[in-house]
Amino acid sequence: MHLLTVHSEFIATLQALSRDISFSARPVSSTSNVRPHSSSSNDTSVSFSSSIFAAGAKSDLYTWRELFQLYVEAEVFECVGEVHRGERAVEDSKARLQAFMERVAQRGLTKKLKLKQSETALQTFLELNIFILNIKKVSISQFT
Repeated sequence: MHLLTVHSEFIATLQALSRDISFSARPVSSTSNVRPHSSSSNDTSVSFSSSIFAAGAKSDLYTWRELFQLYVEAEVFECVGEVHRGERAVEDSKARLQAFMERVAQRGLTKKLKLKQSETALQTFLELNIFILNIKKVSISQFT
C-alpha cells in the first residue's frame, strides 16, 4: 500500500511540475494579446501589436531550454550512446547529477530565471531526480 501512495505522490508532483514549467516557459507572445491584422483582405502584409514586446512580459523559455539541454547531455540515469548504451550505476548517476547541478550553477541559470514559479519548478525538478536516485539505491540494495 505504501508503494502505491509513493507512486501516486510522484505522479502528482510530476504533473504539477509539468504544468509549472509549461506555464513559466511559454513564449512571451502567448501571454500577450497578439492579433495579426491586415488593412484589407488582399493585403499581403501582416502587422502585430507592439504589446508582444511589452516590458512586463516575462518568460523563462530560453533558460528552461538551456537547463534541459544540459540535463540531456548529462545522461544522468541512462546512457544513450552507441558504445555504453543502458542504465547507469547508482554512483555514476549520482556523480552525473552532481555535475549537472554544478554546470547549472556555473552558468548562473538559477539567477537567469525571471519567474518565482520557475525557481520552484527547478527545485522540484532537482528533488525528483534525487528521489529517483534514492529509489535506485534502495532497489539495488534489496537485490544484492
